[in-house]
Amino acid sequence: LCGSDAAFVTMLLEEHWMYYALYLVFMFIGTQTIMNMLIGVICEGVSSVAQKEEEDMFVDYSLPRIAALMDSMDEDGSQSISKEEFLHLLGNDTILRALQAEGVDVVSLVDFSPLYFRNDEELTFADFL
Repeated sequence: LCGSDAAFVTMLLEEHWMYYALYLVFMFIGTQTIMNMLIGVICEGVSSVAQKEEEDMFVDYSLPRIAALMDSMDEDGSQSISKEEFLHLLGNDTILRALQAEGVDVVSLVDFSPLYFRNDEELTFADFL
């Protein structure tokens, strides 16, 4: 323990050794609690940085490849996707497998497809991605 605690520890020992033992238990639990809180804060920071880096890697690596896939299926060359082109995409197993290989949740893409084209308007590739 610290030198400033010497008088306090001596007083505890003079009263009864059990008081000193309880003081040691208190100090141990207190330091362990603070240490675990600090470790939790550090782990949370590392986790959030890792998640951000993973998203950045996806943007840097996968989005250009997905954009190339979108360009290949753009039937009218408008740089946007219409409802018909999207339905064509859902029917093409090769494109669906390629999207899934890039980390796209194809099942959710199919499930939420009615929400993408509510007003029968075309979406640009940037909006779609």
